[in-house]
Amino acid sequence: MLLSQFAIAQSVPDDGAVLTAPRTYKKVSGDTVCLRASKAAEVEELADKVFAKVMQANGRARQKAARELARRYKLGDRIIVRGDSGRDVRSVANALVKKLYIKPEDVTPTFDGGALLDGALFDALLRFQKDNRLPIDGKVSKDVVKELRRK
Repeated sequence: MLLSQFAIAQSVPDDGAVLTAPRTYKKVSGDTVCLRASKAAEVEELADKVFAKVMQANGRARQKAARELARRYKLGDRIIVRGDSGRDVRSVANALVKKLYIKPEDVTPTFDGGALLDGALFDALLRFQKDNRLPIDGKVSKDVVKELRRK
């Protein structure tokens, strides 16, 4: 698409006059192309749109991968550490909310319905581990899950 925009612009021989042009671009073939300011703005706008589409597609791929990863884990399937997210982290957050270690609004939600183990949730986890005489390491291991499931 960008090359078709370049083709509309006039070609200029490769000499010193090109440096005085408002904008210059190199084409794939190696010829130098000089664009008028209005055409350059159109090309920049088109490049911005293409870049936005690429980033949007890349973002969707990352979201899909994160959703697949989050679906895989249930509480107790893995050791959760600071920075992890998913539905299993949401289960930990819900248990800590139920046990009054954290307020629901202090839990950082993720786009897939899970939560992120950071900040206030991590501090609540450390307090929970201390109060229940568990190793205070900030990790949600099987022992922590067992205590969270206790009434």
